[in-house]
Amino acid sequence: MYRYRWMSFVPAILMAATLAATAQDSQEPAWYQVEVIVFSQQDNYGDENNRTDIELGYPDKQVFLKDREDLDEPSTVSPSPGQQQAGEAEPRAPLPEDVGEQNQGPTPFLRLPEKARELNADAYSLNRTGVYKVLYHEAWRQPATGREGPWVIVAGGRVFGDHRELEGSLRLYETRHLHFQASLWRAHFSDPVTGPGGDAADDQWPGLPEVPEPPPETPVEEPADRALTIGEERTRSASAVGSPSVVPEAESRVRHEILDIDRLRQSRRIETGKLHYFDHPRLGVIVKVTAFEPEPPDSEETRSLPAAGDQPEE
Repeated sequence: MYRYRWMSFVPAILMAATLAATAQDSQEPAWYQVEVIVFSQQDNYGDENNRTDIELGYPDKQVFLKDREDLDEPSTVSPSPGQQQAGEAEPRAPLPEDVGEQNQGPTPFLRLPEKARELNADAYSLNRTGVYKVLYHEAWRQPATGREGPWVIVAGGRVFGDHRELEGSLRLYETRHLHFQASLWRAHFSDPVTGPGGDAADDQWPGLPEVPEPPPETPVEEPADRALTIGEERTRSASAVGSPSVVPEAESRVRHEILDIDRLRQSRRIETGKLHYFDHPRLGVIVKVTAFEPEPPDSEETRSLPAAGDQPEE
């Protein structure tokens, strides 16, 4: 009898678990504010020899941080999580939110202004030591999807031809827990050399992958009868007559040989509101992820409802 009763509860338990899992899967992903500092550090011992059999590349699913100027509409104001407002001499700069029709929510992967960052003092302290040098410091907001989430393309430091001193990608994703991944490399280049060829690498080092670019915006068709600018006329005329003053790009290109490559590739489970450090003999990454609650979209129906406790006028 008791066995029969126990077995009768099994389908109900399984159904409840299935419904709970389905409800959890159907929920919107949580939003977070992400701030990252990538810096170089001196190898005090000087005995760190990097491996040369490394593979460098960018993931297929990419995303680029957008600037406020790229949006068509002005942004709304929203406070940054964790910022102190009391005792400030002037108000914080407004933070960029998604601006579409009726404020449909925040824009993911929108670069936050400097005043919205929480680690400015840390970056300042790193640069002041003379031992560390900040190569990349950005903050943005995003929903944390699963392992299929996109990677943020990173480029920072000095410019060497078609490449930057620091390149790679970062990703925040959430499964049962929150995780942060870093796939970065810092190349050490030689002095510039003028001559044919592109950015060359020594025989022992792999060539740097081509830097991805944001997808192009919809091109604006120009009228066929548009007048050419002075520069366009000179370029077209020189190309037509084969002017010797026009130097081929291959002969005028400045290239840099690769002397060394620092590779940082790490993944870690993280907690919100805490500083996390990814260590490397010559590189360092500081990450802070803060929970962010997007404001609900505006609607005429919501704005017309009286607030709780309000009494209708007679």
